[in-house]
Formats: sequence, C-alpha cells, structure tokens
Amino acid sequence: MQKISSPKKLINIIEEVTKPICKQYGFINFKITANWQQIVGVRIAQICSPLGVKFQGEQNTNGILTIGVENPGFGLEIQANSNIIVEKIATYFGYRAVDKIKLQIIPKRKKKDASLDTPQPKKTGIINSTMTNALAEIEDPEIKEIFQSIAEQIS
Repeated sequence: MQKISSPKKLINIIEEVTKPICKQYGFINFKITANWQQIVGVRIAQICSPLGVKFQGEQNTNGILTIGVENPGFGLEIQANSNIIVEKIATYFGYRAVDKIKLQIIPKRKKKDASLDTPQPKKTGIINSTMTNALAEIEDPEIKEIFQSIAEQIS
C-alpha cells in the first residue's frame, strides 16, 4: 500500500534545490544574483548585472562585487551610485557583505534571430481535445485560468 505524504512547505523544497548551487557558488553570490532586482531596484537592474563577489579569507563580509555593464555610459551611472548599491546590499543581508564595487564591461547580448519570431502552426486534434478535457475537470477558476494560459502557449 502506498503511503500518502502530507503537503510540504514550498520553502523547504526550494532550499533542497538551491543548496547545491549555494555550495558551488556561495550563498552571497547566489542571493545577490537571484534577488538582484529586488535589492537594487528596477532601473539599476536593467542596466547591469552581478557577476560575482570575492571575499578575502573565510568571512563573508566586506567583499568586492563585480558588476557587468554592457554600455560603458551606464558604467558611469553605476560608479556614481556605487555607495547606494553597497548600502542596499547591506540592508538586504543585515550586514556589510559587500564593501566595494568593481565594474566590468561585458559584451552585448545577441539579439534574437528574427526567423524565430515567425508564428508556428497550431497543433490540433488529440492534443487540444486532451487539454480541453483536462481543463474541464478543474473546479478552481484561478487555477483553471493558469492552466488554460499554459495550454494555449504549448498548443
């Protein structure tokens, strides 16, 4: 007989998944990268991204954060706001994890190939009827709407 387990808290599942990443790249690097927009705000997050934090010794304090900027002009803006960024990171962690910021110009990201934007023909038949039948069984309107959106994207 199969044992039915009780629901798990999402935070416990996320911690299990992220633990190996934190071990490999370090907790501070992971948290800064994963929460960059939340830490520095939308405007700064749009023009730069964290590349990594280097610490001297074993302590995770007073590190040097390397920030990648595609446009050198924005580098001046980041440099002018470096103290604010350091303070925002300190506020996020509750201690001074980063003490200095180092800028690095990174190559521009390649634009998407225009041929990838051409609409693909819709799949029809069994896949759509299967999804429709499955959606009909969902009672919660919010969940049904979410799955409907997913079904439209993959069909």
